Amino acid sequence: MSAYNADLALKQDDRPKPQDRMTVDEYRAAVGAPPKRQPVARIAMPEPTAQDMVAMAAATWPGVEKLTIELPTPPSLNNAYENTGGNGRRKSKKLIAFYAEATAALSQIGQRLDAETYRAHIVVTRTSPLADIDGKAKFILDVLHKCGLTVDDKHCEKVVIEWRYMHPPGATVMLSRYRKRRAA
Repeated sequence: MSAYNADLALKQDDRPKPQDRMTVDEYRAAVGAPPKRQPVARIAMPEPTAQDMVAMAAATWPGVEKLTIELPTPPSLNNAYENTGGNGRRKSKKLIAFYAEATAALSQIGQRLDAETYRAHIVVTRTSPLADIDGKAKFILDVLHKCGLTVDDKHCEKVVIEWRYMHPPGATVMLSRYRKRRAA
């Protein structure tokens, strides 16, 4: 029988009175338990990143239906992450540098794409004959979303990506609102 039920089994007069009961701190002291831990002060919000700052600014920028942006060349998907020796993967220095340079470039745009769904045409300068083209689009669309210029890239309905030659390194991104055609 639990202590609470044992108290209820007693007659009303024999039950312990509230003033006779121990507080939690008195009980801990009586049984030699350590004092109750004090709550640890926690930071409510982490420090905003550069991308968060650009996203907050972008929320106030006017929305447009078409937007053209110049960005640095993103790393290939093969060079974007490093193994941590059994503890998973982390972003490579190349990817971190790309995000920093792209965020700095996007902070100067002053406009954002106003669309629920959109399409992207990406033209990237080919810097190596061995580079893959398909991995480049991911980092470009991710940084555009993280900086608040577009909605999440899951709403990107169409992506066209192509190489350009004889041009300085970088990428040109042309975004436009995408309206789906309705079936008749």
